[in-house]
Amino acid sequence: AYSVLVTETVVPPLRAVRSTLRVGVGFSPQPDPVWSVVQAAAIARSRFGAGRPQLALVLTTRVPTGDLVAAVQTEIGPVSAAGGGTSGLFTEHGLERTGSIVVCLGSADGAASGTVMAPGLDLADAGQAAARVMLAGWPFRAHYPRGIGIALASEGMPARDFLEPWRRL
Repeated sequence: AYSVLVTETVVPPLRAVRSTLRVGVGFSPQPDPVWSVVQAAAIARSRFGAGRPQLALVLTTRVPTGDLVAAVQTEIGPVSAAGGGTSGLFTEHGLERTGSIVVCLGSADGAASGTVMAPGLDLADAGQAAARVMLAGWPFRAHYPRGIGIALASEGMPARDFLEPWRRL
């Protein structure tokens, strides 16, 4: 399992808040997208370790023939899920043209408990729409929300402006 330590300062009162984001990653080269996602989810869950993930990110190279969310939740449990299709996946073995990757995310304070998907004319527009939903719709947050921004875009779409809308809000 991977761990990312997130430290942020909250004002007022002036104090440091620390939480650990836990990550488990699984890959399966199976050509059937549902079977591939099931296998990748099982590997990601085992690498996540103790506790329950709150979010699963799913990327697959094939058009799904079944319900991928149900496949993920069968292996991982009741989690939010997001993802998409891609023409290739980068793994420790190089570029894979067939298969699926599942990434499990979780933290003790529920920081990884929701997903936002937002369309837009470009990545900056979609990023701003997602940021507004997060800021408006997280009633259980104890402090300013934080998140992981992942963008899936068509070829040739400039990605450099994706995070700028988050910084402006």
